[in-house]
Amino acid sequence: MYLLESNRGPRSGHLGFKLAARWRAFQLSAFCVSRFPELAEALARPAALAACMTSGAQRRNVLCNLRELEPDASRERLNSLCREVFFSVVRYYVELLRIPRRGLDTFFAGMEVNGYEHLAGAVERGKGVIIAGIHIGPAEIVLHGLAARGIAYTTVVEELRPPQLA
Repeated sequence: MYLLESNRGPRSGHLGFKLAARWRAFQLSAFCVSRFPELAEALARPAALAACMTSGAQRRNVLCNLRELEPDASRERLNSLCREVFFSVVRYYVELLRIPRRGLDTFFAGMEVNGYEHLAGAVERGKGVIIAGIHIGPAEIVLHGLAARGIAYTTVVEELRPPQLA
């Protein structure tokens, strides 16, 4: 568990300036994405570039990970891949922020689902199922799709800061 930043003590529940600003930026982004989805798509790449340029610690972490994956890559190649990682994250958030505006019945509409019958069969027999996947988009969409079909689930999530983001 983490403690909140605060001028009045760590357990007061008051967000410090930095976390409050992050929370407000997230709220504004959610509003804009839900009301203007085409604009959000158009701004995704410039927003990713801005985030890449201004997020030094995150950029260094991404570059370090990319060097492990492509040790012989040129600096230009690594920087290009780094920008694409940031773009992928921005696209993830655009999709994530669209979730509340969509009805649960729409989550499987545009998705190709292979092997759903195995999951449905296991659920019918009262068996638990572990679902694992690669993280190339919001897993929350799949979870909402399961909920739309009446399938209860438990998931492991990262603790977010500020906690309002959860």
